[in-house]
Amino acid sequence: MQPLGYILFPMTVTSSNPAPSAAPRGRDAVVDAVCEAGAELFAERGPGAVSSREIAARAGVNYGLLHRHFGSREALTSAIMIHLSEALGRAMENGRRSGRSVFAILAEQPGYARALAGAALDGFDMATLQDAHPILDRLVPFVSGGAGVGEAPLEDRAAVAAACAAFLGWAVFGSFLGPALRIEGAEGERAIEAALPAPSPVARTATRSINKEET
Repeated sequence: MQPLGYILFPMTVTSSNPAPSAAPRGRDAVVDAVCEAGAELFAERGPGAVSSREIAARAGVNYGLLHRHFGSREALTSAIMIHLSEALGRAMENGRRSGRSVFAILAEQPGYARALAGAALDGFDMATLQDAHPILDRLVPFVSGGAGVGEAPLEDRAAVAAACAAFLGWAVFGSFLGPALRIEGAEGERAIEAALPAPSPVARTATRSINKEET
């Protein structure tokens, strides 16, 4: 039986064992190839529907190297999720500089949101799914005026949580909610952005800056 996350959020599945152009050599190359391959598979089917052997095959590396470089399946899953998160974080940062909507960026790169949703539905321990959170580590100081997660006021951390929940939720459920509520296009995205809670003045400024549409 397929994991619940794959059943509810299927994506186009490609072969898990394409012929690689060249086998990665050296620890860094192997780790990069494994994380990239795992990111593709997690985005397609969710972590619960992907085996470690499939990841090794997609990466073009020996299965034994996964244990050597990652140690455990939990550590491998964490590394892949962080890889997805970092990729989305870079895309959001580049998009913010050019004034692109976060919704547009997530529509182009839904892999992280889908992998998170799949992991939650498949019963993963979400508190330990990742041992680092690159996007949150960027957003909290931006919203709080420089303070990190450990020092930022609760209301600013809550604003980040609410915004992330809304954006990630829309990445997964927007294709259902948009037509059902007749929320479409850039105007609809701006309306959702305006509805996001932002309790502090700094957070309100940050939300407007991150989500500003091109004019």
